[in-house]
Amino acid sequence: MYDNSVEVEQPFSVCELVLWNPATAEYKTVPAPPNKQAGGVPIFGYDYKIDDYIFVLISYERLVMAVYTLRSNSWKSIEVGPGDGVFVNGTCHWLVGTRDNSKVIVSLDISNEKFVELQLPKEPLENNHLLRNVWVLEGCLSVVNAIGVHSEIWVMQTYGVRESWTKRCVITHSRIIKEMYYLRSMWDFKNGEILLMSGSNLVLFDAISGEPRRLGKMLKGIENYVESLVSLNSGTYVKKRVNTKRKINGRTI
Repeated sequence: MYDNSVEVEQPFSVCELVLWNPATAEYKTVPAPPNKQAGGVPIFGYDYKIDDYIFVLISYERLVMAVYTLRSNSWKSIEVGPGDGVFVNGTCHWLVGTRDNSKVIVSLDISNEKFVELQLPKEPLENNHLLRNVWVLEGCLSVVNAIGVHSEIWVMQTYGVRESWTKRCVITHSRIIKEMYYLRSMWDFKNGEILLMSGSNLVLFDAISGEPRRLGKMLKGIENYVESLVSLNSGTYVKKRVNTKRKINGRTI
């Protein structure tokens, strides 16, 4: 879902915000964001247009987006934050409503602070299907629509090309559909399985057979992680836990 070369600790009451690279154990304390009422799913990834890592928080109350860049180690505010989104192709994306009660996907170009509209697949729009979520699937921008008792996942195989939208699979399982507003794709596998976060549950969905398998409940939020040696240039590292237990007469104390 994100370019998680670096993991993000996410306390939205914003006592302290920390970036951490598990591969190198380096961490960096980030300055407090300007919008203390930030909420929703954070967006973190590499923006190739500015050659920098960015971290985005949304303030629903003020309709302001706070954007942090790693190189500058500072935040800037951008008006009209449209809600929870995903990071793909070096850009943040959101599914937002329009004045005529339709839906569009918008992307944010951090370099010029401009929102750009991307066209949705024709079939769901022409049939007035309810578009609910925007995902990243197989590294591509994706959208989920609802049709009565089932949902379809559409994938934009060539970024920015409307004709490349392809119906990837159909979800018919009632328990997953019930949690559709809270459904997120976490990872997809070469064998056709998709790891979903359905409410507070982890579900492994077989896109070929259409069968889900519940893996269990989550205690806290979860994100995917891709190992990287990216430096945070902080010079601070998490210390390894020292094992102080000793064995005496065959007993561990």
